[in-house]
Amino acid sequence: MTTQPAEPQTRFEETLIRTVRELAPSRAVQVLDFARWLRTQTVADEWPGEDITPEELTSEDAAWDQVYLQNRELFRAMARGA
Repeated sequence: MTTQPAEPQTRFEETLIRTVRELAPSRAVQVLDFARWLRTQTVADEWPGEDITPEELTSEDAAWDQVYLQNRELFRAMARGA
């Protein structure tokens, strides 16, 4: 008798349960609390930013570049610390 491979959802659930079992009880409670919170959130049908225009993307990139330039030394220090 050959066994059928588990469905992807079943494999996912098994991995999730196995992972949670390996956590300390206090951390497992945090996972449960987070999962319950997630159930209260609305689910987006698309990834964030899928409808961003090229102009908005350019503007966002420029804003991030400005933040980097203003905090360059801090970011470099953080990188050295890592």
